Amino acid sequence: MSFEFPVNVDQEFLHQFREELQWTNQELEMLAIDLERHPENMQNVEKLRLIIHESWMNSVKLELTPLSESLSDTLMALDLLLDWQVYPLRMTEFLLSMVDRLMLIAHEVEEHQFIDMRKTQAILVALQYIILAQNSQQFSHGIEDAIIAINQDLNVIHETVFTDDDIVLFGDDESASQIDTKGPEIFVPNVSLNPLEQARDFIKNQSNKDCVMMLSTISDNATQYHQSHTQFVLELALMVNFIAKQVVDPVSIYRGICLHDIALATHPELLNKKTKLSASEINELKQHPLHGSKIVQELSYSDETELLVLHHHEHLDGSGYPFGLQKDNISEQGKLAAIVDSFHEAMEKNAHLSLKKQILRGLYDIHQHAGRFYDPTWAKLFSDALREYWVPDLANRFRQAS
Repeated sequence: MSFEFPVNVDQEFLHQFREELQWTNQELEMLAIDLERHPENMQNVEKLRLIIHESWMNSVKLELTPLSESLSDTLMALDLLLDWQVYPLRMTEFLLSMVDRLMLIAHEVEEHQFIDMRKTQAILVALQYIILAQNSQQFSHGIEDAIIAINQDLNVIHETVFTDDDIVLFGDDESASQIDTKGPEIFVPNVSLNPLEQARDFIKNQSNKDCVMMLSTISDNATQYHQSHTQFVLELALMVNFIAKQVVDPVSIYRGICLHDIALATHPELLNKKTKLSASEINELKQHPLHGSKIVQELSYSDETELLVLHHHEHLDGSGYPFGLQKDNISEQGKLAAIVDSFHEAMEKNAHLSLKKQILRGLYDIHQHAGRFYDPTWAKLFSDALREYWVPDLANRFRQAS
């Protein structure tokens, strides 16, 4: 039995529609981030509806009936949310998954002039769980079922921006040759004005003895994760600081990030332990910023470097460690390091998801806790840096590697 629904669509209009879906996807991501932080802001739900409505109108003009039906049911779901004045946070995951699949379907139509009805059926079945809800509680349960339904065909669906779920972020990756490079072009900012390139140039021009010592120690005595973690966090921290006009001395960021987890190398038995850590073991690991700062002192590095190592797990509300410092008692380098460090940890916790969703979950974590754990000014700069420079660069490198 064939599941291919033949279509005959003007290629120019279809290509334009695909570009509009790409824009829709980006707008949804930004609105979703704000909604996860302020789910009571129904104006953003209304904006979501307007964006989806525009895509629905264009799909009708193109006579892409399966896509039109999916978008129409999505509008019904958003109408329910507006009627009930609620926004369940899991709705974000569903909306982004749905638009990803619509973009894939549009790409399929452009390439092969048919729609695989199994993909559109997965969306419609998922939406039925939501739009048949009689109240907000049923709606929330419906979303859980919808997410399961829309993800049932993951074995045949790939992300449309980050097209390989297993791509490593640093180093060469043999799987890069398997990446599907077909997709919308992504804007890459002018290199001369790009803080990400400034960060990379700065790293290249530094003496690497600090990172070599830290990375080799961690690699030999602890886990490989901390080696890639340090490389990842270092680039992000320097990029954000360049956007902030170097509020923090970049040399202290370089040395501080390279050494921020150096004390963990003294506890390889805890880092590699397969069973659950005891309370005392957890408390011992929480002392690593303090022990690490003492190592920095012994190396006779600057106070700014020492403060980054000492404060990178402190939170504005006093819930961090090792001292439970609050607000202005935390150094600026500590506030910045806390954000980039936590972002990577949030991504790692969601390693079972696609790379694109890992990044989104990391961003959600920062936005949800901005003002509570993380400095809101640094959080805003970080979000801008990721959206404008880091994510476009990442996607562009994947395409070039293939």
